[in-house]
Amino acid sequence: MLGLFDGNDTAVSLFSVRAGHRARNAAGRPVTSTVSAGANHTFANPSAQAYDAAAAMDAWDTSLACFRAKLR
Repeated sequence: MLGLFDGNDTAVSLFSVRAGHRARNAAGRPVTSTVSAGANHTFANPSAQAYDAAAAMDAWDTSLACFRAKLR
């Protein structure tokens, strides 16, 4: 599982995200995730007001790295 989260999201708290990661890891279902500090919800959507090009590119690079590592 790959999670790409923004640091300023009010819809999904980082506390909840981290709790979910701990539960998945404890169950043997590892999670790879990143948090884009300072980014807002919809940071990767170029048509959104909260679009953050740098955070979106970082999330894309993280996605591709995960795909390369896991999808062989």
